[in-house]
Amino acid sequence: MAYVKRLIALQLRRKIDADAARHRKAASRGRVGNDGAKSGYRSRFEQLREQALSELGEAAAIYEQYGNHHGLGSVHLNYGYLHLDNGDLEHAETEVRIAFHLGEERRDYILMARSRLLQCMIENARVEEGIGDTSEPGNHARLAQDCAQEAVALAKQTQNRRLLAHASVWQGLTFCNRFFDDPESARRCYDQALTLSKDGHAESAWDDLQTLKAMVLRSSKVNPSLRAWSQGSVGDKTFQQITEEFAELIIPKVWEREGRKVSRVAARLSVSPKKVRRILNRVGRRKPGPD
Repeated sequence: MAYVKRLIALQLRRKIDADAARHRKAASRGRVGNDGAKSGYRSRFEQLREQALSELGEAAAIYEQYGNHHGLGSVHLNYGYLHLDNGDLEHAETEVRIAFHLGEERRDYILMARSRLLQCMIENARVEEGIGDTSEPGNHARLAQDCAQEAVALAKQTQNRRLLAHASVWQGLTFCNRFFDDPESARRCYDQALTLSKDGHAESAWDDLQTLKAMVLRSSKVNPSLRAWSQGSVGDKTFQQITEEFAELIIPKVWEREGRKVSRVAARLSVSPKKVRRILNRVGRRKPGPD
């Protein structure tokens, strides 16, 4: 019941966001909208959220009474999703850690995979919102990638194709975040998830799949500079300037693929490690320092 009420609340929140966008557009044109309906939506949204939390409290009491670790872990995961929906990432992370510990105690691969999947979502939220004590978004991005990879590996230990598909989707969404920006890898994840999803999947997972599809299609467009160069349009740039710009495009991508190792990039592209470091520092993908 809590899970269903969360999905209804998410649909309602999308309606609130859409209405807010229309209201802003109308206000910019000097028109005054009606906030009464929006206020009613928000009240209903909060009511659904409180009901879901109450349902989870009852479910936790039942599972604890019967010592059902899987059910209790699911309760904590649903708590985590509710906190994530509300932007409370710290409490969401606390719940996901409890859920993973419960799964780890019993080698419950499904619960462990679902926990790592939610952790991946939390870390991606931190990347996109720039949340954290560090100014380096790569820390959260790499943790999201690690969680996605572990979720996929754990899901493969089960017979749950839907879970594996959802883990693949979030592995792809992680490749699409503003740190990695790797549409090629994201497309491979999308193709894998699509193959696994032939039997259908949950509504939330379907929404995530459609989000990944849109990102892959949008990111698959050729870089404007590359398109212009291929047509012989170089403006007033010299060949050396074009070479430097191309290096700034390709070296960070190869660096990610080679495990963030400067020595591997240098060997792969037959360039000096010094040049690799210089390019990476210039585009802001890495702080200056020893490799």
